[in-house]
Amino acid sequence: MKARKCDRCHEYYDPYSPTGEVEHANGLSLIEFGDTAYIHRKSYDLCPICMIRLVTFLNNPEDRKVEKR
Repeated sequence: MKARKCDRCHEYYDPYSPTGEVEHANGLSLIEFGDTAYIHRKSYDLCPICMIRLVTFLNNPEDRKVEKR
């Protein structure tokens, strides 16, 4: 089995398979939307803990309060 390294926390982890639900995804891709398509910009491998933290952050708008400039 190949170990993977999380792009966020830099810890090594065993690969895990997504189940088709966002909460069980195993990575993140940043894209640029165009008029008719999108362009892939960057991908990140995330360990299970960092993925849970990301999904929790995205699903809780109260935790994302940022001062407006």
